Amino acid sequence: MSYRLKIFFKLFAVAFILLPPGLALAGGESATAEPPRAQAALSPGEPAQAEGGSGGEMAYFQAQALVSCAPEYRDYKKAAKLFKDAASSGNAEAKCALAKLYLNGLGLKRDAKEALRLFSEAAAEGCAPAFYNMAVMYENSVGV
Repeated sequence: MSYRLKIFFKLFAVAFILLPPGLALAGGESATAEPPRAQAALSPGEPAQAEGGSGGEMAYFQAQALVSCAPEYRDYKKAAKLFKDAASSGNAEAKCALAKLYLNGLGLKRDAKEALRLFSEAAAEGCAPAFYNMAVMYENSVGV
């Protein structure tokens, strides 16, 4: 193990031990948050929904899983459909993810103008990565 890697693990361990309880983590969850509850059994044909959320949130998480899995199992076309469903129900992160698919032509026809429009909508709803992606697009004159 390299010297830098050893130092990294030591710093990580110290930071984790010193992390005060209740401190908000990057994902917005609290360090002392309740563990997720098991989802109730669904009757056949009933759409799955995230606890306390909407079907759009569940579609977002399913699509995120489809683009984040091992390369041989990725299905960008199905992910794009799920991101569209989630984006139409108002999920800003789904709009940002859908814009990335449009920008890179993954599962959809490449369309930089549509990507910029979706990044703009997501940024207006407070999605931080959308602000960054819009800035990069404007800097490189892509979709403008």
